[in-house]
Amino acid sequence: MGPIILFVKRRVLYYPYRLIGYLKSVSKTLKAVDKRNNDILSEIRHLRREVERLKGTSSQLSKVLATSKLAEFRARQILRALKHSDNPRMEPLQSSSVMGGQEELLKASSTSEFKAEEVLEATDSAEAIMVQNDLNSIDVTKLVDPSFDDSLTGGKKPAAAAAEEKKLLKSARVNYDLSDFDRCTSICFQLLEINPSASAGIYLLLVNSLMASLRYDEAGEIALKGLQLYTNDIQLLTRRLDALAGCSRHAECVRIIEKMIENGVDTSSRIKRRRASHYNLIESDQESSSYSSLTNVFKEPTTYQMDILEGVRREGFFVGDLDKLVFDDDLIERARRGYSEFESTARVQDLAADIEAARTLSGMRAADGSSAKSKPANVTHLNELGAMSVAHPISQIYLQNSVLQIAAMYYDELPKLRNVNLWLNPALNLDVEERHGSQFWHRDQESDRILKLFIYFGDAGADQGPTEYIRFSHSAATGGSKYSFLHPYPSSSGYPRENLLKERVEKSDFVSLQGREGQFLFLDTNGFHRGGTTISGRRRLSMGTYLRKNSSFLDITSSLKPEASIPLSQLQQHCVV
Repeated sequence: MGPIILFVKRRVLYYPYRLIGYLKSVSKTLKAVDKRNNDILSEIRHLRREVERLKGTSSQLSKVLATSKLAEFRARQILRALKHSDNPRMEPLQSSSVMGGQEELLKASSTSEFKAEEVLEATDSAEAIMVQNDLNSIDVTKLVDPSFDDSLTGGKKPAAAAAEEKKLLKSARVNYDLSDFDRCTSICFQLLEINPSASAGIYLLLVNSLMASLRYDEAGEIALKGLQLYTNDIQLLTRRLDALAGCSRHAECVRIIEKMIENGVDTSSRIKRRRASHYNLIESDQESSSYSSLTNVFKEPTTYQMDILEGVRREGFFVGDLDKLVFDDDLIERARRGYSEFESTARVQDLAADIEAARTLSGMRAADGSSAKSKPANVTHLNELGAMSVAHPISQIYLQNSVLQIAAMYYDELPKLRNVNLWLNPALNLDVEERHGSQFWHRDQESDRILKLFIYFGDAGADQGPTEYIRFSHSAATGGSKYSFLHPYPSSSGYPRENLLKERVEKSDFVSLQGREGQFLFLDTNGFHRGGTTISGRRRLSMGTYLRKNSSFLDITSSLKPEASIPLSQLQQHCVV
């Protein structure tokens, strides 16, 4: 019995012991694999570090090569100037020490296995000798005879130099797009130092960068230098005008525009309107107060009228209740019915329904065939039904003495009423929300002061796309000097770079001009403003513009249609004619 028990015990214990042996062997193998893996990972990390180091070294070598090529090019220019100049002032530079220093530079940069230290040392040596001779102020590169054929360069810029300029220009443009104007300006100056005869595009980029930094004087000077090379470049010409306008040098602007027209550089109506705008600004500076002569036309202004006037002068806008300004409830009620009749017109209803069903702005057209992208989904009386009549009750509100008086006090002269219109903005249900045209920040260009009156015929809350405004951005002449220097009027485009305003304007000065039905909004649109997008309901309002008598836009704006059956006072006739 004992042997049997011993046999069974051995068999039972054999397999566990053997399994334990296998497990130990597997564990040992796994440890070896882990160690090998760790060694491999360590080697990979080491190789990665070497790759990064080599990348950095390669980049540094590329920079050294480019620097050396530029140095070689400059040295050849100087040597050529020295050898072929008959100017007696150049004699000290033709000494053997200077020539030797430059020849050492050429030798160092031409060697296949050159060292950067040799190039720098040779450059320093030559520059030091020039300083000792007190001739560092002489720009010898300007003494190069352009007709001289350099046998070494063939009269062409070395490929490395051209590539470096191209790289710098790309960097300048990237920095401009990122609104790093100081960096962009620095790179552009560097480009002009390398090549004073750079393309008009480089001069234009530098001018734009300086203007974005509000350095109008410098921008004007750079534009002038560019125009000495590219006399009839219209972009440089207009940006020079913009820079001068930023310095309030309007008389000089007028002279330049007159010269442009005389030489046939640009005779477009836009340029002529700019000339008129500058003329008007000069006139406005010289005019004496004229509202005092209108005391027999208007009554003593009410407290509410003065509140409106002071609000617009101070901040550029004022929102108030219409029945506190127009004391004619019957007229206000007839105006409401007049707007309802406009909205219920079959043509307006059909267009509004199409807009509300649209998923994209592509192909959306206004009734007159113009693109709807300038004012997306804006249905207007002018486009669909034609110009407004003086008989329309809404037109009559704009011709009320109490309203005209505010415009007269704001301009210090009798105003002209233009562009009276009804607007309907249906809700847009677009797949992608985007801004177009007047939905970007801009200044209107009709005049240095542009007073507009909006009347709300429905609530205009956040979902109805209310007008947004930057307070204190209107004309400095009315007290809004805080931001009036940003992209100043007049300019070749009323639209500044969006980033400029984000960086320069305090958040609290961005305001949304929401309103309720029965309210009005007086707004100076020479200040920065932009339209919104209606995403719910409909925005219902009317708009009218009061212009100064010398506005350059009077002849291209819409006037009220006369009605023989509607008698107008002398004051009203002056405003509508």
